[in-house]
Amino acid sequence: VAEVFGHARNEQGTAGKAIWGERSDWVHYWGKIEEKDAGIAILAHPQNPRSPTWWHARDYGLVAPNPFGPTKDGGDGALTLEEGESLTLRYRFLFHDCAGEDAKIADQFVAYANTPLYPRTLTSPIPKDSESFTLNVPKNVIPRGSVIASVVRKTKGETAEAPKVATHGFIEGKPIFQDRDYRFTKIPERLQGGDHVLTFNDDKKIEANYEVTISEPGMLLLLVDTRVESEVDWLVNGSSKPRFERTEDTVKTNKDFAYRIYVAEVDPGVVNLGPQSGGSFYSIAAVNRD
Repeated sequence: VAEVFGHARNEQGTAGKAIWGERSDWVHYWGKIEEKDAGIAILAHPQNPRSPTWWHARDYGLVAPNPFGPTKDGGDGALTLEEGESLTLRYRFLFHDCAGEDAKIADQFVAYANTPLYPRTLTSPIPKDSESFTLNVPKNVIPRGSVIASVVRKTKGETAEAPKVATHGFIEGKPIFQDRDYRFTKIPERLQGGDHVLTFNDDKKIEANYEVTISEPGMLLLLVDTRVESEVDWLVNGSSKPRFERTEDTVKTNKDFAYRIYVAEVDPGVVNLGPQSGGSFYSIAAVNRD
């Protein structure tokens, strides 16, 4: 290749041709396509065998992780599986339209590394993470989400059916729960257009916890039924991490209850939310810091 128009960099800051054969958790390519910023990053999960992986990568766009380890770069080039064993390799591909470092690949990797993994065998499918979808945002609502990457729901300590994540879906008139047709009727204007997690109202009857993976810095909102907010011990006694602050803001619904908004500033990573009994189960939303 006589001329290279893009850029290549790995986690350690190695750039260009020097990334060949390097071990790293991710490699990022970016440049311009038809005068518009574009890029792709491949993230290798740290629980993959022989992490961090080697990379078969050039500065002109060829890129592939090589977990087997080429002998010339200190690996042995081999991996043996005994009869009945299986091998799972996990990677995340990120496509973006940002200018170079604006893509914040390092932060994206932190969020990915903290995403809980599910076991996989040759005969069992991979259980699904929370399903994300983007609503058609009304013209009068500013999109303020893309903060929540995924959510894992656990009941009685076991991974259960995951809730859906509506990107930019914290909007008046939209459903609150996955198992009830309750809807928001009044949301503070500055919060509309944030992400929304459709929790399960029946979780108030069992011990349920939610693990929220944050992909971008933002404000995590916990909406708690005003009738029972004083009974959610882990929230009101300040033991949650991060600590949520009670606000004077409320969210109204089409039923006989309203939500109190609690807020915490969050960075990429995983936030664990505890159980609640009685009332209507809490709801989760998030807005960016812009």
